[in-house]
Amino acid sequence: MKTALLILIGIAAGEMYLLFFIAERAGSEFTLIWVLLTAFLGYTFAKIESARTISRIKTQVETLSVPTDELLDTPLIVIAGVLLVVPGVITDVIGTLILFPLTRGIVRGVIKNSVINRLKSQTWFQSIYPGGEMHESPESDSTIDAEFQVMDTDAPTASDGASLLESEDNQSTEVD
Repeated sequence: MKTALLILIGIAAGEMYLLFFIAERAGSEFTLIWVLLTAFLGYTFAKIESARTISRIKTQVETLSVPTDELLDTPLIVIAGVLLVVPGVITDVIGTLILFPLTRGIVRGVIKNSVINRLKSQTWFQSIYPGGEMHESPESDSTIDAEFQVMDTDAPTASDGASLLESEDNQSTEVD
């Protein structure tokens, strides 16, 4: 908690220093235009990337695939948009790196590896995946092989729905 607070204070101090430095060198008008332009462009590009990601999620779901990358991209795009709207040079650079798909893929990979490594160290995860290894099942394993045996040949079937309802009505009237 203290480390996160120190990082936030450091970023805020760095942002203020850089904004004052740019304003001193390039002028306050340029700095104001820079802040407003990056906020507008950040919002616009985040909105476009969000629409693309939602479209990819829909496509993945329609093809019965799990959209893991797209589900990780969604919060990353939101974070990138927020960083671009917040005034500052450091947040603009970080937000821009997260917003573009190529560099967002790198960030996503780092997050995935971090989560997987944390899960592997958890005892409940190790009980589900012995040895902490996750293996994707091959497509050929999607078939379930089973045997069954008919126990009662006189029992009503699904195609005999009307007689099933009649037999339930007869049983309820006999009890009364």
